[in-house]
Amino acid sequence: MGDDELTPAEMSRLWAEALVREVNALAHTTNGLFKAVVNSEASNLPQIVRVSAARRSGPTLTVVVEEMQAFLSIDSAPGVFVTYEFEGAPADLGQGVESRQRGPEPGGTHALSEADLVEHVDAVMRFGFSLVRFPLFERLKIFGGNSGVALSWVNFDISWPPVLVRKWRP
Repeated sequence: MGDDELTPAEMSRLWAEALVREVNALAHTTNGLFKAVVNSEASNLPQIVRVSAARRSGPTLTVVVEEMQAFLSIDSAPGVFVTYEFEGAPADLGQGVESRQRGPEPGGTHALSEADLVEHVDAVMRFGFSLVRFPLFERLKIFGGNSGVALSWVNFDISWPPVLVRKWRP
């Protein structure tokens, strides 16, 4: 059965399992700082992936996986959802992550992809994040290695609570 013949729930499950596999492969290189698990029944749509830190003080991430997109949220930063669009196939996710590690893709800006999602989950768990929210303004920064920023995301929206500041670094 090809990817074209799968139900939305089956495709969602394939993406969730591929994400867990790649995130856990990166977690293995950190001596188990974090771990990802699928937290849904196989027939559910959407699929829920939970990423938890080994340390009690670390954040827990939730990735809501649908057929062709996913949403990343940080449990300690309520109301924040970053959207990722799937460009390839679940079986090719590992190759996309490896090519991203070799260097950025040439070209302009693009929608956040499944490889970005894996990279951002890894960066939050290794290096931390900060969130600043005021009425009609929200900025999430996911820190990268060597004091870099893996993602700086700004949203102009009304979220609750209207004022919130969160920061976590390992």
